Amino acid sequence: MKKNIVVLALLIFSTSACTDGENTQAVETFKTLNARVDELSSKLDEAQQQINDLKSAGASKREESSSAILLSGSNEQKPFKTETGSLTVSLKSIKAEKNGASAEILIGNPQAATITGMKFMLEYGSLDSDGAVVAASQKSREVTLSKKLKAGTNTPIKLNLEGITPDQVHYLILTQPQFKQLEFRMSQ
Repeated sequence: MKKNIVVLALLIFSTSACTDGENTQAVETFKTLNARVDELSSKLDEAQQQINDLKSAGASKREESSSAILLSGSNEQKPFKTETGSLTVSLKSIKAEKNGASAEILIGNPQAATITGMKFMLEYGSLDSDGAVVAASQKSREVTLSKKLKAGTNTPIKLNLEGITPDQVHYLILTQPQFKQLEFRMSQ
């Protein structure tokens, strides 16, 4: 839209100020300016695309860094990065339940504040013999914790994993951590 207005203004200016002999020069100037506007417009579009790509890459990197991948049979503590710092997460057990399975995880809060109202996205499922996710088994849901994650402690959390048996649970992925508030203890 801006390009059309600029080109129209240049055209009106150049034709009104010129005699017939000067119109040829004005037309050439107009063509040159029009080509330059096209070139700058193209460069602006490229720059905007690069900005969008960088924003997407940044968001993707943030999401990658704020996920914890837990594998069945391993109780290794994994970092789970939040807006205020890292928590630790480990898989303690997987058990049979009426509607599928449950997993007990341990969330460690090394921070100086108690976290309330934590929620995150949970993905779980099976892996094939090559370690790739079996798409048919893949499930995900949002989890909201009713328990507080007290400062300086490990909190056991039971996660219900519906629609899958314990022997089919090969991995848990926790992403997108959020919480309602932080509670600091006041010294007296």
